[in-house]
Amino acid sequence: MTTPQTGGEPSLPEDAAPGPAQDAVALLLDQCARTSAGRHTDPALVAAVVGVERVADLVGSRDTQTLRAAVTDGLAGPRDSDLGALLVQLRQSIALALSRPGPDWKADATVLNPATGGHHVATDLDVLRTATRAATLSYGAAPYYRDRYGRRGAQFSVSDSAWIAHLADAPRETAAHQVTWLSTMLTHRGMPTWLMERHLATMVDQLGGAGLAVGALPHALTVLAARRRAAVDDDLLEQAETWVRETVVAPPTAPTGRLVAAAVADVRSGVAPSSAPLMDWLTHEDRADTADASALRVVHDRVAAAAGTRTGEHP
Repeated sequence: MTTPQTGGEPSLPEDAAPGPAQDAVALLLDQCARTSAGRHTDPALVAAVVGVERVADLVGSRDTQTLRAAVTDGLAGPRDSDLGALLVQLRQSIALALSRPGPDWKADATVLNPATGGHHVATDLDVLRTATRAATLSYGAAPYYRDRYGRRGAQFSVSDSAWIAHLADAPRETAAHQVTWLSTMLTHRGMPTWLMERHLATMVDQLGGAGLAVGALPHALTVLAARRRAAVDDDLLEQAETWVRETVVAPPTAPTGRLVAAAVADVRSGVAPSSAPLMDWLTHEDRADTADASALRVVHDRVAAAAGTRTGEHP
Protein backbone atom coordinates (compact mmCIF):
# COMPACT_ATOMS: atom_id res chain seq x y z
CA MET A 1 0.00 0.00 0.00
CA THR A 2 1.21 3.51 -0.77
CA THR A 3 2.38 5.45 2.25
CA PRO A 4 0.98 8.93 2.89
CA GLN A 5 3.00 11.99 2.00
CA THR A 6 4.04 14.11 4.91
CA GLY A 7 4.12 17.52 3.32
CA GLY A 8 2.75 19.50 0.39
CA GLU A 9 0.37 18.46 -2.36
CA PRO A 10 1.26 15.63 -4.76
CA SER A 11 2.35 16.80 -8.19
CA LEU A 12 0.47 15.67 -11.27
CA PRO A 13 1.94 12.80 -13.27
CA GLU A 14 4.04 13.95 -16.20
CA ASP A 15 1.91 12.01 -18.69
CA ALA A 16 -1.27 13.85 -17.67
CA ALA A 17 -1.38 16.14 -20.69
CA PRO A 18 -2.94 19.61 -20.43
CA GLY A 19 -6.67 19.64 -20.95
CA PRO A 20 -9.34 17.20 -19.81
CA ALA A 21 -6.87 14.45 -18.80
CA GLN A 22 -4.94 16.73 -16.48
CA ASP A 23 -8.15 18.27 -15.17
CA ALA A 24 -9.44 14.76 -14.48
CA VAL A 25 -6.41 13.96 -12.32
CA ALA A 26 -6.81 17.25 -10.48
CA LEU A 27 -10.46 16.45 -9.76
CA LEU A 28 -9.55 12.98 -8.51
CA LEU A 29 -6.95 14.48 -6.18
CA ASP A 30 -9.46 17.05 -4.91
CA GLN A 31 -12.05 14.36 -4.16
CA CYS A 32 -9.54 12.34 -2.13
CA ALA A 33 -10.64 14.48 0.83
CA ARG A 34 -14.05 12.77 0.52
CA THR A 35 -15.86 15.85 1.80
CA SER A 36 -18.34 16.34 -1.06
CA ALA A 37 -21.85 15.46 0.06
CA GLY A 38 -25.50 15.71 -0.90
CA ARG A 39 -27.22 15.03 -4.19
CA HIS A 40 -25.29 15.81 -7.36
CA THR A 41 -25.76 14.98 -11.03
CA ASP A 42 -22.56 16.53 -12.39
CA PRO A 43 -21.01 13.68 -14.41
CA ALA A 44 -17.36 14.49 -13.66
CA LEU A 45 -17.97 14.93 -9.94
CA VAL A 46 -19.89 11.67 -9.66
CA ALA A 47 -17.20 9.81 -11.62
CA ALA A 48 -14.48 11.24 -9.37
CA VAL A 49 -16.31 10.50 -6.12
CA VAL A 50 -16.94 6.87 -7.09
CA GLY A 51 -13.43 6.59 -8.49
CA VAL A 52 -11.84 7.71 -5.25
CA GLU A 53 -13.93 5.19 -3.34
CA ARG A 54 -12.70 2.44 -5.62
CA VAL A 55 -9.12 3.53 -5.00
CA ALA A 56 -9.79 3.58 -1.25
CA ASP A 57 -11.11 0.03 -1.36
CA LEU A 58 -8.11 -1.11 -3.36
CA VAL A 59 -5.43 0.46 -1.14
CA GLY A 60 -7.32 -0.23 2.09
CA SER A 61 -7.34 3.34 3.39
CA ARG A 62 -9.56 6.42 3.35
CA ASP A 63 -6.89 8.76 4.64
CA THR A 64 -6.72 11.80 2.37
CA GLN A 65 -2.96 11.90 1.91
CA THR A 66 -2.75 8.14 1.38
CA LEU A 67 -5.38 8.38 -1.34
CA ARG A 68 -3.66 11.31 -3.05
CA ALA A 69 -0.35 9.48 -3.02
CA ALA A 70 -2.08 6.38 -4.42
CA VAL A 71 -3.51 8.39 -7.30
CA THR A 72 -0.20 9.97 -8.30
CA ASP A 73 1.90 6.88 -7.69
CA GLY A 74 -0.61 4.65 -9.45
CA LEU A 75 -0.69 6.79 -12.57
CA ALA A 76 3.09 6.96 -12.63
CA GLY A 77 3.49 3.22 -12.04
CA PRO A 78 2.87 0.15 -14.20
CA ARG A 79 -0.38 0.19 -16.15
CA ASP A 80 -0.87 -3.55 -15.75
CA SER A 81 -1.23 -3.39 -11.96
CA ASP A 82 -4.72 -3.31 -10.46
CA LEU A 83 -4.20 0.26 -9.24
CA GLY A 84 -2.57 1.47 -12.43
CA ALA A 85 -5.28 -0.02 -14.66
CA LEU A 86 -8.03 1.42 -12.46
CA LEU A 87 -6.55 4.92 -12.47
CA VAL A 88 -6.06 4.99 -16.22
CA GLN A 89 -9.71 4.01 -16.63
CA LEU A 90 -10.82 6.64 -14.11
CA ARG A 91 -8.82 9.35 -15.80
CA GLN A 92 -10.38 8.50 -19.14
CA SER A 93 -13.92 8.41 -17.75
CA ILE A 94 -13.60 11.70 -15.87
CA ALA A 95 -11.90 13.38 -18.82
CA LEU A 96 -14.80 12.32 -21.05
CA ALA A 97 -17.26 13.76 -18.55
CA LEU A 98 -15.32 17.02 -18.39
CA SER A 99 -15.27 17.29 -22.18
CA ARG A 100 -19.09 17.24 -22.33
CA PRO A 101 -20.15 20.13 -20.11
CA GLY A 102 -23.62 21.53 -19.81
CA PRO A 103 -26.78 20.88 -17.83
CA ASP A 104 -28.28 18.45 -20.35
CA TRP A 105 -25.97 15.56 -19.50
CA LYS A 106 -26.73 14.23 -16.04
CA ALA A 107 -24.57 11.61 -14.36
CA ASP A 108 -25.58 8.12 -15.43
CA ALA A 109 -23.94 4.69 -15.45
CA THR A 110 -21.68 5.57 -18.39
CA VAL A 111 -19.58 7.89 -16.21
CA LEU A 112 -18.80 4.90 -13.98
CA ASN A 113 -18.48 2.36 -16.78
CA PRO A 114 -18.41 3.51 -20.43
CA ALA A 115 -19.27 -0.04 -21.55
CA THR A 116 -22.69 0.01 -19.93
CA GLY A 117 -25.94 1.69 -20.97
CA GLY A 118 -26.93 5.14 -19.80
CA HIS A 119 -29.23 3.93 -17.05
CA HIS A 120 -29.93 5.85 -13.86
CA VAL A 121 -27.67 5.78 -10.83
CA ALA A 122 -28.10 7.12 -7.31
CA THR A 123 -27.42 10.83 -6.97
CA ASP A 124 -26.59 11.06 -3.26
CA LEU A 125 -22.81 10.97 -2.99
CA ASP A 126 -22.77 9.09 0.32
CA VAL A 127 -25.09 6.48 -1.14
CA LEU A 128 -22.79 6.14 -4.16
CA ARG A 129 -19.75 5.73 -1.92
CA THR A 130 -21.55 3.05 0.09
CA ALA A 131 -22.81 1.24 -3.01
CA THR A 132 -19.26 1.22 -4.37
CA ARG A 133 -17.98 -0.24 -1.12
CA ALA A 134 -20.71 -2.91 -1.23
CA ALA A 135 -19.71 -3.79 -4.80
CA THR A 136 -16.10 -4.26 -3.72
CA LEU A 137 -17.11 -6.41 -0.75
CA SER A 138 -19.39 -8.62 -2.84
CA TYR A 139 -16.84 -9.01 -5.61
CA GLY A 140 -14.12 -9.94 -3.15
CA ALA A 141 -16.29 -12.39 -1.21
CA ALA A 142 -16.78 -14.71 -4.20
CA PRO A 143 -13.49 -15.57 -5.97
CA TYR A 144 -15.60 -16.75 -8.92
CA TYR A 145 -16.21 -13.13 -9.92
CA ARG A 146 -12.57 -12.33 -10.42
CA ASP A 147 -11.69 -15.76 -11.77
CA ARG A 148 -14.25 -15.44 -14.52
CA TYR A 149 -14.91 -11.74 -15.08
CA GLY A 150 -11.69 -10.04 -13.96
CA ARG A 151 -11.30 -6.26 -13.81
CA ARG A 152 -14.05 -5.68 -16.36
CA GLY A 153 -16.47 -7.49 -14.09
CA ALA A 154 -15.43 -5.34 -11.14
CA GLN A 155 -16.27 -2.23 -13.16
CA PHE A 156 -19.71 -3.58 -14.04
CA SER A 157 -20.25 -4.45 -10.39
CA VAL A 158 -19.76 -0.80 -9.47
CA SER A 159 -22.07 0.59 -12.16
CA ASP A 160 -24.74 -2.05 -11.46
CA SER A 161 -24.54 -1.27 -7.73
CA ALA A 162 -25.01 2.44 -8.35
CA TRP A 163 -28.12 1.54 -10.36
CA ILE A 164 -29.42 -0.82 -7.68
CA ALA A 165 -28.88 1.89 -5.05
CA HIS A 166 -31.16 4.26 -6.93
CA LEU A 167 -33.94 1.65 -6.69
CA ALA A 168 -34.09 2.15 -2.92
CA ASP A 169 -36.37 5.13 -3.64
CA ALA A 170 -38.63 3.16 -5.97
CA PRO A 171 -41.93 1.47 -5.04
CA ARG A 172 -41.30 -1.97 -3.58
CA GLU A 173 -42.70 -3.98 -6.46
CA THR A 174 -40.88 -1.82 -9.02
CA ALA A 175 -37.57 -2.41 -7.26
CA ALA A 176 -38.21 -6.15 -7.01
CA HIS A 177 -39.15 -6.33 -10.71
CA GLN A 178 -36.07 -4.40 -11.81
CA VAL A 179 -33.64 -6.39 -9.68
CA THR A 180 -35.25 -9.63 -10.85
CA TRP A 181 -34.87 -8.51 -14.46
CA LEU A 182 -31.15 -7.78 -14.00
CA SER A 183 -30.42 -10.99 -12.13
CA THR A 184 -32.28 -13.02 -14.76
CA MET A 185 -30.28 -11.40 -17.55
CA LEU A 186 -27.04 -12.17 -15.74
CA THR A 187 -27.84 -15.89 -15.51
CA HIS A 188 -27.16 -16.06 -19.25
CA ARG A 189 -23.63 -14.82 -18.48
CA GLY A 190 -22.98 -17.48 -15.89
CA MET A 191 -24.13 -15.65 -12.75
CA PRO A 192 -26.77 -17.56 -10.76
CA THR A 193 -29.31 -15.26 -9.14
CA TRP A 194 -28.11 -16.40 -5.72
CA LEU A 195 -25.14 -14.10 -6.30
CA MET A 196 -27.56 -11.17 -6.58
CA GLU A 197 -29.14 -12.29 -3.30
CA ARG A 198 -25.75 -12.08 -1.64
CA HIS A 199 -25.03 -8.69 -3.16
CA LEU A 200 -28.40 -7.24 -2.16
CA ALA A 201 -27.81 -8.45 1.40
CA THR A 202 -24.43 -6.70 1.37
CA MET A 203 -25.98 -3.52 -0.06
CA VAL A 204 -28.68 -3.46 2.62
CA ASP A 205 -26.11 -4.12 5.35
CA GLN A 206 -23.74 -1.41 4.15
CA LEU A 207 -26.42 1.23 3.56
CA GLY A 208 -28.10 0.54 6.88
CA GLY A 209 -24.78 0.49 8.71
CA ALA A 210 -23.97 3.91 7.27
CA GLY A 211 -27.30 5.30 8.44
CA LEU A 212 -28.64 5.56 4.89
CA ALA A 213 -32.10 4.55 3.73
CA VAL A 214 -32.45 1.01 2.38
CA GLY A 215 -35.96 1.68 1.09
CA ALA A 216 -37.27 -1.03 -1.21
CA LEU A 217 -34.08 -3.10 -1.36
CA PRO A 218 -34.93 -5.53 1.49
CA HIS A 219 -38.18 -6.37 -0.29
CA ALA A 220 -36.32 -7.07 -3.53
CA LEU A 221 -33.98 -9.35 -1.58
CA THR A 222 -36.92 -11.19 -0.02
CA VAL A 223 -38.51 -11.80 -3.43
CA LEU A 224 -35.30 -13.18 -4.94
CA ALA A 225 -34.48 -15.37 -1.94
CA ALA A 226 -38.01 -16.79 -1.68
CA ARG A 227 -38.01 -17.81 -5.35
CA ARG A 228 -34.63 -19.52 -5.07
CA ARG A 229 -35.44 -21.27 -1.76
CA ALA A 230 -38.62 -22.72 -3.24
CA ALA A 231 -36.38 -24.55 -5.72
CA VAL A 232 -33.17 -25.14 -3.71
CA ASP A 233 -33.11 -24.30 -0.03
CA ASP A 234 -30.17 -23.01 2.02
CA ASP A 235 -29.34 -26.44 3.45
CA LEU A 236 -28.99 -27.92 -0.01
CA LEU A 237 -26.68 -25.06 -1.04
CA GLU A 238 -24.41 -26.00 1.84
CA GLN A 239 -24.73 -29.71 1.09
CA ALA A 240 -23.48 -29.03 -2.44
CA GLU A 241 -20.35 -27.41 -0.96
CA THR A 242 -19.75 -30.57 1.06
CA TRP A 243 -20.18 -32.78 -2.00
CA VAL A 244 -17.65 -30.71 -3.94
CA ARG A 245 -15.19 -30.82 -1.07
CA GLU A 246 -15.54 -34.61 -0.85
CA THR A 247 -15.34 -35.45 -4.55
CA VAL A 248 -13.53 -32.69 -6.47
CA VAL A 249 -9.75 -32.67 -6.08
CA ALA A 250 -9.14 -29.15 -7.43
CA PRO A 251 -12.29 -27.01 -7.54
CA PRO A 252 -11.93 -24.43 -10.34
CA THR A 253 -13.15 -21.53 -8.21
CA ALA A 254 -15.10 -20.77 -5.04
CA PRO A 255 -17.73 -21.29 -3.77
CA THR A 256 -18.13 -23.98 -6.42
CA GLY A 257 -20.77 -26.11 -4.70
CA ARG A 258 -23.07 -23.23 -3.87
CA LEU A 259 -22.76 -21.89 -7.40
CA VAL A 260 -23.70 -25.28 -8.88
CA ALA A 261 -26.70 -25.56 -6.56
CA ALA A 262 -27.74 -22.00 -7.34
CA ALA A 263 -27.63 -22.71 -11.07
CA VAL A 264 -29.88 -25.72 -10.50
CA ALA A 265 -32.26 -23.47 -8.58
CA ASP A 266 -32.49 -21.05 -11.50
CA VAL A 267 -33.42 -23.84 -13.89
CA ARG A 268 -35.97 -25.36 -11.52
CA SER A 269 -37.61 -21.98 -10.86
CA GLY A 270 -37.85 -21.19 -14.57
CA VAL A 271 -35.38 -18.30 -14.45
CA ALA A 272 -32.88 -19.94 -16.78
CA PRO A 273 -33.39 -22.58 -19.49
CA SER A 274 -30.15 -24.36 -18.62
CA SER A 275 -27.28 -24.39 -16.14
CA ALA A 276 -24.81 -24.58 -19.04
CA PRO A 277 -23.54 -20.96 -18.79
CA LEU A 278 -22.07 -21.88 -15.40
CA MET A 279 -21.38 -25.59 -15.79
CA ASP A 280 -19.63 -25.28 -19.15
CA TRP A 281 -17.22 -22.78 -17.64
CA LEU A 282 -16.59 -24.81 -14.47
CA THR A 283 -15.95 -28.04 -16.36
CA HIS A 284 -13.90 -26.61 -19.23
CA GLU A 285 -10.62 -28.42 -19.76
CA ASP A 286 -8.71 -25.24 -18.91
CA ARG A 287 -10.12 -25.36 -15.38
CA ALA A 288 -10.93 -28.97 -14.55
CA ASP A 289 -9.39 -32.28 -15.53
CA THR A 290 -11.62 -35.09 -16.76
CA ALA A 291 -12.18 -36.60 -13.30
CA ASP A 292 -13.03 -33.29 -11.62
CA ALA A 293 -15.30 -32.25 -14.49
CA SER A 294 -17.19 -35.53 -14.16
CA ALA A 295 -17.43 -35.09 -10.38
CA LEU A 296 -18.85 -31.59 -10.81
CA ARG A 297 -21.53 -32.89 -13.14
CA VAL A 298 -22.40 -35.56 -10.61
CA VAL A 299 -22.76 -32.89 -7.91
CA HIS A 300 -25.04 -30.94 -10.24
CA ASP A 301 -27.24 -33.99 -10.80
CA ARG A 302 -27.29 -34.85 -7.09
CA VAL A 303 -28.50 -31.34 -6.28
CA ALA A 304 -31.25 -31.60 -8.91
CA ALA A 305 -32.35 -34.98 -7.59
CA ALA A 306 -32.29 -33.84 -3.94
CA ALA A 307 -34.21 -30.69 -4.79
CA GLY A 308 -36.93 -32.73 -6.49
CA THR A 309 -37.24 -35.01 -3.49
CA ARG A 310 -37.55 -32.08 -1.10
CA THR A 311 -40.36 -30.54 -3.12
CA GLY A 312 -42.23 -33.83 -3.44
CA GLU A 313 -41.11 -34.60 -6.98
CA HIS A 314 -39.49 -37.82 -8.13
CA PRO A 315 -35.71 -37.47 -8.45
